[in-house]
This record gives sequence, C-alpha cells and structure tokens, in this order.
Amino acid sequence: MKKSDNLVPMTKEDISDDEIREAAVLAMGFHSGMMKILDYLGIQALKLLFIIIAANFIMFFSGYFTGAYDRDDTDFPDSRSNMNSYIDAKTGCEYLSTQGGSLTPRLDKEGNQICQ
Repeated sequence: MKKSDNLVPMTKEDISDDEIREAAVLAMGFHSGMMKILDYLGIQALKLLFIIIAANFIMFFSGYFTGAYDRDDTDFPDSRSNMNSYIDAKTGCEYLSTQGGSLTPRLDKEGNQICQ
C-alpha cells in the first residue's frame, strides 16, 4: 500500500491485487476460526440446555414442584404445609421439619410435645 501523509480515502489503484488476496485470506481464516468457536459453544450450550430440561422433568414428575408428596395432618385442607412429620422410633415423640432442614418438637394445643 502506498502511504499517504493526509487522511484521504484510498482508491482501488492504491491497493495491489496481492494485498486484496491477502486480506481476503485473513478474513476467511478469521471467519472459519470464529465459526469453529461458535459451533463448539453452540454444542456445549445445547448439552447444558438438555441437562437442565431433563433435570426439570425428573424433579417435576417426582413431585418436587407439584407438591405431590403424601399428605399428612400438618397440611392445610387446600395446600401443603411444606413440613414433614417424623416420629422418633425410640421415644415415640413427634418432630416437624421444614424444607430448610430445621427440626422442632411437635406440640399439642397445650404446648406439650406429642409422644405416643
């Protein structure tokens, strides 16, 4: 390329055919490399999407989102309390747990722990 001291746009005569071919080869190489990267990322994104969808189906059908667990006497008439009732095998006392993992003794109306 001819160097110019001023900022005048170059014309076709200022660029040789070899320079045009070299620029075209560089552009094609860049395009090819970018396409390979995008293809790889696209395949990885599809794999991740498939895993997420499969996990959602498994959780949905296992009752995780639907609340389709066995109902117990801690539940409201029209919905789940999201608490689980446990009975200590040794003492026969009942405990309640939340989804967060908290555990508390189950009490009756008078505030006494329920034990069988």
